[in-house]
Amino acid sequence: MTKNVVECDDERVRLANLIANLKLDVDENKKIQKQLEKANVSLTQELTEYKSFLAETSRTLGESNSIRDSCLVALQTKQTEFEKYKACNDRNVNYDKLK
Repeated sequence: MTKNVVECDDERVRLANLIANLKLDVDENKKIQKQLEKANVSLTQELTEYKSFLAETSRTLGESNSIRDSCLVALQTKQTEFEKYKACNDRNVNYDKLK
């Protein structure tokens, strides 16, 4: 064989190895892509669940704040009524002392 033929054969072997390695890389990348797609679906589902939980928590917190505000208003109303009652009783007591 001539030197040129041997060099061509060597070049063919190198190219065949490069092609084989490239195919392996492509296959590996496809596997990784599938894993990433599965992870993305899983993370998307988890994010949707967290958003739903956050919305429910926010709604519940809003209801709790509304109830708290109603209780504060009722307490203030009762406190005002009590102060009026106390003032009225204090006047009655003072009038009793004057008699």
